[in-house]
Amino acid sequence: GKDHISGGIAQTDVLGIFGKYGVFLATRWGDSGSYITSAYNIYLNYDGKGSKYGDICVKAETSDIENMPVYASIHSDNEGRLHMIIINRNWDKEGIAKINIGGNRTYTSCTIYGFDYQSPEIRKMGEVNNIQNNYFELKIPPLTVYHIVF
Repeated sequence: GKDHISGGIAQTDVLGIFGKYGVFLATRWGDSGSYITSAYNIYLNYDGKGSKYGDICVKAETSDIENMPVYASIHSDNEGRLHMIIINRNWDKEGIAKINIGGNRTYTSCTIYGFDYQSPEIRKMGEVNNIQNNYFELKIPPLTVYHIVF
């Protein structure tokens, strides 16, 4: 599925799993294709300017692991940004992510980058500027990968 959204979703998901469980090394060979490239870049260059997902995994839980896995991280350099990867694997249903951020830091806004079944191009998908008490709800279209930066 290197040139299909299913491949992009699977690769994004496995990279999140590897980070969550501290996999030290994994290899891949062959042509990456458009969606596999996007899966790597959603972690390594989500804004086209070299910005990266954090290097310290933080707790992220979902009540629907089958359809909407979630991964989260922060940066060790203390820059304060929280990163969240949310995937909607569902072929035909929009997902509603009820995001409740724990910890002692207050977040009031975030920017969303992602790709979907329509295009492997990672692009800015929107912003949320009304986060209240570290909680908000986000609609995620079918077959979509979001990288949310707080």
